Amino acid sequence: METEKTQHKPNSKWSWIIGIILVIAGLDMLSDSLALGITYLLAGTIIMPPVSKMISEKTGIFMSNKIKIISVVVLFAIGGLVGLSAKMDSDQATTQQVNQQENTEAAVEAQEKVDYELLTDGPYVPNGHRYSVLLPENSSQSDVRSVAQKIVSEDNSGSDEITIFFWDDKRQYELGTSYNVAEAEWSGGEISYQWVENNKDSSLKPTSHELEIYDYYWEVFDEPGNPRGYVSHPTTDEQANAWELQRIERITAEYDISTDRLFEIVRKTLTWQFSQ
Repeated sequence: METEKTQHKPNSKWSWIIGIILVIAGLDMLSDSLALGITYLLAGTIIMPPVSKMISEKTGIFMSNKIKIISVVVLFAIGGLVGLSAKMDSDQATTQQVNQQENTEAAVEAQEKVDYELLTDGPYVPNGHRYSVLLPENSSQSDVRSVAQKIVSEDNSGSDEITIFFWDDKRQYELGTSYNVAEAEWSGGEISYQWVENNKDSSLKPTSHELEIYDYYWEVFDEPGNPRGYVSHPTTDEQANAWELQRIERITAEYDISTDRLFEIVRKTLTWQFSQ
């Protein structure tokens, strides 16, 4: 026994030195990699003679240099795998964060090119908020998405749900028709979209001059004083009373068009507005 103790004393010195180096390295690594830091600390602790002795006493297994080396190798293998897994998770999270930031920046940059008008915003359903947005005609789905992302990111209503209705025709909005471009909904996470399929024949769309006449027609007939006692918008002479006939003459004289042409424009515009 005395011979065995004497035989292992030189190794005890190196065990202390290597163990202390590993412990110091482990402490230094903790801030960068928890898994590797703990691995170094455990390896250094196992190598130190007092710990080796305690393990031998508790388990009955003599901690020879060979067993210490095997233990350290196993620890480093486990620690390396854990550290690699943690790094991969960290890299993935970083990549997702970068992608999200790039998408947000791209959305803001794209939105700056979309000349939209916020028509209304206010409470909508319990704990919800609604926005109504007017887009330029023929806006793309990308335009809709970029505007929706900006509105959601800048919303300060504190609502659990956000609904955004998109139009490209303000007249349809004013008449209370359903959104004619898209609906966007957000309740945390990704924004979902419902797109309106545009089946309108562009060749039937009123010209800007026709829309101007239609607006004037609407304005004139909204004036107070109609003997009917309510606002009426006739589309034929037979439907009109004397007060309304005077308005019809006023409009046709203003734009130098016939009565038939006026009613044609009115019917055409109404059909266009309410068609989907």
